[in-house]
Amino acid sequence: MLPYAVVDYFNRSFFDRVHRELPEIFKGLAEALRSGLTIAESLRHVAETYGGEIGKILKNAVVLIELGLPLPQALEKSVSRFRLPALERAASIISTAYESGGRLIDVLESSSQIFGALRAYEDERLTALRPHMMTIYVSTILYVVLALTILYVFVIPLSKLQGIPGAMGKIDPGVYTAIMYFAGIIVAFFGGMLVGKMRYGKASAGLIHSAAQMSIVAFSFYMAEMFLR
Repeated sequence: MLPYAVVDYFNRSFFDRVHRELPEIFKGLAEALRSGLTIAESLRHVAETYGGEIGKILKNAVVLIELGLPLPQALEKSVSRFRLPALERAASIISTAYESGGRLIDVLESSSQIFGALRAYEDERLTALRPHMMTIYVSTILYVVLALTILYVFVIPLSKLQGIPGAMGKIDPGVYTAIMYFAGIIVAFFGGMLVGKMRYGKASAGLIHSAAQMSIVAFSFYMAEMFLR
């Protein structure tokens, strides 16, 4: 699970950086064209000025254009390997505006505003969701505290009373510890999946959060075993 979760996390981080860069890229292209640069020169200028993930893609597109490939095909080829809808839409907007001629600058400025508004909405939604996501982490930590309290304040001390006349029947602390531990792992796993569903709309996107919460559970039980026994 962990390898997939790490790869998925880095993929989503890349996608998020692309979404954040798009408004500035469109704005930079519009300003470069207004200054008198050609579309190819504008792409190069923006790639060098803004850098980032999209900057690398634009540099690749400029190289293809210089090799003789038409701009629409160069952009399409540069973004196709990423399979990211936002990049494909951006390339389509630039290509369509370029082929239609005329108000290319206006189209790019409008695109900058639209992508910026979408980014602002996404940031606002994440801000609203963050307290709920933190609540899931807190609930996992609270479970660990309660489980360890039950084990080390009640179960284990009671197990040491075995054999004393009038004491309870046989209690195996190992069984109770295993039950509490695996129940915590299950809570952590589904808690992480819930975070992914809330944040990205896809449960599998929360595997990195599942791994983080499961690590909290495992580390807490390990430390308790080391220092409280």
